[in-house]
Amino acid sequence: MTIGIAEAGKVVDSTSTQTARKMYDFFAPLVNNRSLRRQSLPTLVTTFCQDAYSLRMMMRKAKEGYCCEMIVPGLGENILLSKNSEKAEGMEVEGCEEGDDDQASDVIAYTLFGALLKYQQGKPMKVLEKAQVVLRRKE
Repeated sequence: MTIGIAEAGKVVDSTSTQTARKMYDFFAPLVNNRSLRRQSLPTLVTTFCQDAYSLRMMMRKAKEGYCCEMIVPGLGENILLSKNSEKAEGMEVEGCEEGDDDQASDVIAYTLFGALLKYQQGKPMKVLEKAQVVLRRKE
């Protein structure tokens, strides 16, 4: 079953609006500025969700292989930046958890944003957007 452009637009709008509403409800209590909360924030969150949904659809339809990859450490698991050299070219260290940059260990605490990668047959993987990771503090 195929859907036309008008129907596809409705799906984007419906999905984005529902997701934006849930995100707004979650984050709104954290925003101190009431005017921002009532006026700008709902629009910004909705636009963000629409853009994310559109990007997802473009990636799915593309002939090249696009994907987002994240390193997500499990509970009690230590993933070393140095042991992930094949993925390290697609990562930027954004700081140290509970410390200054000079206190950072080699252990990835969490990923802020995953890497956007492009795979083409017969060509090496290309990093379009680097992942942003935070390292644990040395003990």
